[in-house]
Order: sequence, then structure tokens, then C-alpha cells
Amino acid sequence: MGAVCVGPVSLRPRSRGSATGPVVTPSGTLASCGAVDVGLEQFIEAVLVSLQRAPCAVVARVFATCPEELRALISGLERWERVDGLEIELGSPDGAQPGINPLLAARMVAAARRATRRPLLVELPPDGDVSAVARAAEEEGADALVAVGPFAGVAFDTAARRPALGTVIGALSGPAIRPLALRRVLSVVRSVRVPVVGAGGIESSEDAREFLLAGASAVRTDCLFTAARIARELSPPADSPARPPPVLCG
Repeated sequence: MGAVCVGPVSLRPRSRGSATGPVVTPSGTLASCGAVDVGLEQFIEAVLVSLQRAPCAVVARVFATCPEELRALISGLERWERVDGLEIELGSPDGAQPGINPLLAARMVAAARRATRRPLLVELPPDGDVSAVARAAEEEGADALVAVGPFAGVAFDTAARRPALGTVIGALSGPAIRPLALRRVLSVVRSVRVPVVGAGGIESSEDAREFLLAGASAVRTDCLFTAARIARELSPPADSPARPPPVLCG
């Protein structure tokens, strides 16, 4: 296991709607986009304190709607030595953050870079010109890029004649999005020099190998048990000098 990624967390508590779901869809799952965000202070008390003795690196995923808010949020996390790295979540499937373009991405990453010297990852949104956003993030000091963030989706309860999720729009995960994520990884890898973490629909070591073949330096999956299994299966023989690719969970 390379790291466990926790969050996302915002500066202040906020609600994104009712936490119904998840909903099973063909070859995937649609889940509410973080219906409750407890905010920085409760995140520290409820999450970071419990991870003080984690056996792997801890990456805090952060979400903000503007550069000023992001800088304040990261400054609040700086006093915690156990936060080994930070990951900026650019974009949100539920539209909580304005559409990300290269200019806004550059401003967000620049604000974060000024606030911390810790390793800084940037999760790229799947929509728009992902390569241009990736280049902007790299130019402003991102140490690595995560390709890509969740895809937005909607499902309906036809019997109740209403959206299946209380948040209406949800984050789609599972095998259905893997080819889409792979295409974006390929594009990003060709556009930047910093390492790229592949994410999206990874459920097995074979899935992970596809992302590595596309040029990713590491992979990330949502499930801790899946991440541990993939890390074990990707490990080279004990007598091999090769190093296994990092596997992140979160």
C-alpha cells in the first residue's frame, strides 16, 4: 500500500443533500457525492487523530470552491505532521464547484503550493480539456496528478417517479468507467512529466496493469481490501530487484 487517501474535506461543514444510495447500475455503482462534509475541525478530530499510527502514508483530500478558501483549508492542516501529502479535488460531479478550466486550475494549485511544502497531488476532473488542466496544474507546482476524478451520473426510481439519489447527481464508479478513465490517463501522460496516478473502475490487478500500460506510475482504488489485494498481486518476487508500483486507497 502506497497511501490511504482520506476525505474530501472542506474548510467548513456543508451538506450536499440526502445521503441515499448507492444505486447499482449496469457495470457500476452510482453514489451520493459526499452528502455530508463535516468540515476541517471535525475531520481532524474524527479522522486524522485515528490515523496517527497508520502503517502507510496518509494523504488528505481537500475541496474548496475558490483559491482563498483552499489556502485557508490547507493552512489548517499544516499543523498535523501525520498528513504526509495533500490532494486537491478539482471539480465535483454534483456541480458544487464551478467548472474547472486551465486558468482556474492554475489559480487553485498555485494557492495550495504557496500554503504547503508537502507532496501535492491534483485530482483532475474527467470533463473538459483534461490535458490542458493537467499542464496548468504541473506548471503551478503539482507533484503528481490523479487521472481522473469521478464521472457524474443520474439514475431514476421509476416506481417512485423520482431520482434514485437524494443528491440527484451522483458519482459513477465501477467497470463501466474504466475505458473512459484509461483514455484520459493516456492523454495526461502524454502531456506532462510529473507522475500520474491512474484511477477509475480498478477492481483487480489486471485492471491496474492496464493503467500502468497506459503510462500511470501508480493506481488508486476506492476499497481498502481491493487495494491491499492488488498491491500484493503486483508485488514482484522476493528475489527481484524491481519495485512494485504504489497502490493508493481512497
